[in-house]
Amino acid sequence: MEALGPKLRRQRRRLGLTLDELAGRTSISKPYLSLIETGRVPNPPSDEKLRRLEQTLGFTPGELITQAHLHRTPRDVRAVLQQLVSNGNRGSGFGVRGSGEESIAISRHPIPDTRHPIDLDDAYLSGILHELVDKHA
Repeated sequence: MEALGPKLRRQRRRLGLTLDELAGRTSISKPYLSLIETGRVPNPPSDEKLRRLEQTLGFTPGELITQAHLHRTPRDVRAVLQQLVSNGNRGSGFGVRGSGEESIAISRHPIPDTRHPIDLDDAYLSGILHELVDKHA
């Protein structure tokens, strides 16, 4: 999974925007944007800031937020999730969708139904993720 900062920088440059211009369009300070792009922030930005960045930089709605939520998910859980995605998650009654960690969505419906995605944090806290892992253990 590509880190959030370099991904933002690459897209900003692709669009020909300076940090000043991006700061003006998103109402996020230039120093904070610089810290994000260089990976010097300990935690991903808030969902609201990520939404503004998605809109301004032309990312798919929810793309950066999903990546940030995944980043906040414990490393061991991410590893199990990635293994489940790689194995195709057949027959569990849960759907794990995506082409890599960036676009994972979990749903209580079998694949390919992703109408009711569950936030990874919510899935972890509610025990759904644990149940999913147990079914595949």
